[in-house]
Amino acid sequence: MPNNTQFEHLIGVSNPDHNIEGDFSIENKRVIISESTNALTFAGISIINPCIFKQANLPKAPFDIWNYVLKDLIIQNKVTGEKADKLWIDVGSPERLSLAINADKEEVAYAIANITIFGIIAMFIYPFLAHYLFNGDELSIGLFLGTSIHETAQVAGAGLIYSEQYNSQITMDIATVTKLVRNISMIVVIPLISFLYLKKNIDKKNNKPSILSMFPIFIIGFIVMGLLRSVGDYGIQSSDQAFGIFLNDQWQLTIHYIKSIAEYSLAIAMAAVGLSTNLISLRSLGIRPFYVGFSAALSLSLIHI
Repeated sequence: MPNNTQFEHLIGVSNPDHNIEGDFSIENKRVIISESTNALTFAGISIINPCIFKQANLPKAPFDIWNYVLKDLIIQNKVTGEKADKLWIDVGSPERLSLAINADKEEVAYAIANITIFGIIAMFIYPFLAHYLFNGDELSIGLFLGTSIHETAQVAGAGLIYSEQYNSQITMDIATVTKLVRNISMIVVIPLISFLYLKKNIDKKNNKPSILSMFPIFIIGFIVMGLLRSVGDYGIQSSDQAFGIFLNDQWQLTIHYIKSIAEYSLAIAMAAVGLSTNLISLRSLGIRPFYVGFSAALSLSLIHI
């Protein structure tokens, strides 16, 4: 807040679709009202000196502070202001309330975009960087790729690039197994974070959060498929049959089909996220989450180096 603020300091946001003409603009940190279009919409957030209510001739009934108090002070050039770049939604109608309810989807899309962008960059750069940093040591390179890249498919891609460039299949195997071990930790980490979040945000009048609400359903699928693959592979090694039904060739073909379905399903899921993402809304979240994603990706890499 400017030091020369004596009466009130307003927070404005970019004009939403339902108020394209805006409420005010800012010049030299002072709030002004233009006769034509204004640059900002009043967010309903302000810092007020109580003296303004003593000076104004206010009705006893509920009143509109904008029209009864603020406009006169703005005309007198006594109000300062600033623009906020955070996500802001006016919930004055059922339609805009639904936007607020779905706002977290934009944050999820932003997080996925961060993971995808930085993961793709790492997938193409890290194999060569790791080879240089670790002098071709396959174990160190595999551990580095498996721990410093976020997404499983990107880890596998980085491992494949390394194995093709430097003829080292074992590096890809080490990287993939390392990433899968990280994935298994989600069984503990995600429910724990969910519990802490719900414990902090739950309404005190409500009951305690259920275990189901804290446990991500996709983890069950991850565990089930992992067990099926492990038991099937063990059957092939011990008796040349998976589950007493599939021969080795049949089992490998089944795994191939399941992997193909998983890849297509992942592509469809990512496309669905993209189709439901409003880039303009992402812009309203600001550039800071992008910086956080970059810092996290860089920090993760430096730690594992």
